[in-house]
Amino acid sequence: MALKELLLFTLENILDGLSEFGNESYKLRMITKFIFKPYVQDLVQDLNKEFSSEEGNRAYPRELILGVLMYCSTIHIHDLTGIARECRVNRMLQFFTCGETPSASTFRRFFKENNRLTLKKIFCCTLLEFNEEKFLDFSRLFIDGTDALVNGSIHYKITWDEITMLQYAKQWKILHNNRKQSMERFLTELKKKEEFYKDDEEMIKLIKLALKRPEIYNKRIYKKIPLFTEALMGRKQNYVSIMFPESIMMRTKKGKFDFALNLQQMMLKNKIVFGGLLLDKPNDSRVLEEVLIDIKETIEILLDLQKKYGIRRNYKEINSLLERTTFILDSGYFSDHNLEIADKYAINVLIMPKVIARQRNNKIRAENNLEKKNKNTKNDDKISKKQMKRVLDGYICPYGQKSTLTSDDFIIDNDRNKRKGIPEHWKDRKYKHEFKCPIDCPFRHKCNHQLIIDDISPLKYEMTNKFTNKRYMDMYNERFSESESINGYIKNTAGIFKLLTSDKTSAQKEIYIINMTYNLVRFNNIKGTAY
Repeated sequence: MALKELLLFTLENILDGLSEFGNESYKLRMITKFIFKPYVQDLVQDLNKEFSSEEGNRAYPRELILGVLMYCSTIHIHDLTGIARECRVNRMLQFFTCGETPSASTFRRFFKENNRLTLKKIFCCTLLEFNEEKFLDFSRLFIDGTDALVNGSIHYKITWDEITMLQYAKQWKILHNNRKQSMERFLTELKKKEEFYKDDEEMIKLIKLALKRPEIYNKRIYKKIPLFTEALMGRKQNYVSIMFPESIMMRTKKGKFDFALNLQQMMLKNKIVFGGLLLDKPNDSRVLEEVLIDIKETIEILLDLQKKYGIRRNYKEINSLLERTTFILDSGYFSDHNLEIADKYAINVLIMPKVIARQRNNKIRAENNLEKKNKNTKNDDKISKKQMKRVLDGYICPYGQKSTLTSDDFIIDNDRNKRKGIPEHWKDRKYKHEFKCPIDCPFRHKCNHQLIIDDISPLKYEMTNKFTNKRYMDMYNERFSESESINGYIKNTAGIFKLLTSDKTSAQKEIYIINMTYNLVRFNNIKGTAY
C-alpha cells in the first residue's frame, strides 16, 4: 500500500466516504468506529509491529484487514476468495479500503501469522463495551456446541498406507508437481516399480494404492506428512483430512459425517457471546474443562482491559463470575467427566440428564402428534425403565405408582470406582427403587420392574433430581432464546457453518472475529433500545 493511500486510512476519511451510502453503510460505519477506538488501536499496533519489516512491499494496516473480515462476516461470505472478490466489486467496501484490493493470500496470512491472544483481546474489547454500559448479566452462562465444518471435500483424505507410499515416492525421487508431464513421469516410474517389486506383496499393495489416486503423491502434500502423522496419533480412524489435518470426522447436526471441529460457544444473558472455542472432540461429553480454562482466560483479559481503559470498577463482580454464575448446558454434556470437572472447579452447573431430555422430547412429540422415541421395540410385552417418568428420587410406572428409594449402596467391583484419590461422591452407587404394585394393576403382565436399579454416581443422581423441580427446568429453558439465536447467526442459509481457514489456530482466530462482529452488532442493537 502506498504512503498516500495509508494517509487516507483514517476514521474521518472513511466515515466521510461512507456517508453517501446512508443506512446501507450502517454496519461498516459501526465496524470502522470500533477498530479506531483507542483500546482497539493499542492492540492492533501489536499486530502491525509483526508486519513492520522494511523488506518487500508495505503491508496493509492490520485494522484494514480486520475491518474487511468483520464486515464480510456480517454478510456471510465463507471463503477467502469470496472476501477478496468483495473488496474488488463492493463499492462501499472500497471506501473503507481506500481503493485497495487485498488478495485471498493476504487474508490467509493474516489468520496464520497474527498473534492469537491479541485477537482474543480485541474480541474482549466488545465485552468491555457491554460492561461499561452495564449490559453484562453474569447470573447465567449458557454453553452450547455446534459443528464448524471444514471448507473441503469429505473424500479428500489420506490414510497411513498412503503416507507410507508418499515416503517411498520421495525416496524414489518420483514425486510430481501436479503438472501433466510430471504426473506422466510419476505413473511411468511407478509402473517400473510395480514390475520390480512383483514378488513383494506388501509393496505391490502400496503401489496399487498409489495408482488409484496418483494426484495426492505430490511435493506439496509430502511436506504435510508431519501434520498428518501428528493428527493420526491416538485416533481410532485410519485417515485424516488433507485440507485440514487437525479436523476430525464427526457426526454433524444434519446426521451425516463430515470433517469438522466442535465449536463451543459461551453466552451470557442478553444474547451476548462471552467466548468461542474450537475443539477436536467429536461430541460434548468431555469438553467442560477446556471450556472453563478458556473462560478463566477471558475473565483475566476483561479485568485487565477494564482496569486499563474502563470507567467502572466492578472488578470483584467480574472476578467472581465462575463462583456466582449458573452454567446451563444441554443433555449432550451429561457425563461423569463433565460433572466431575464442574465439581472440581466448584461451579454451579445445570446439565440436563438424558432421561429427562428423553422425557421432555417425548412430551413435545406427543403435543405435536408425533410418535414417541425410545419405544420398547425389542419386546413389546415388557415395559422398560426408559418408558417410565423420572420424578424426585424415583420413577412413576404406567399405572401411576411412584417407586420408593430403598438403598444406595456403594459398588465395589467397578472400574470407575477403582480410580485412585477420587472423592466418594464421584464413585458409582447402586440406587434401588422399589414399587409396591397392587394386585389389580393392568400392567402386571408387562412390567417386571418391581425393582429398578440405577448404577450411577451421586453427581448424576442429584443432577437428575434437580431437573424434576420446575424451578430448575425453567432456568434451563432460558438457554433456547440465547444459544439458538447466536449459533444461528454464524450459519449460512443452508444451516451450516464452514471455516475459512485450514488449520486449528487460524480457525480459532476466525471465531474471535466472527464473535466480536456479532457482539458489536448486538451492542448497538441493545444500546439503541435501552435509552
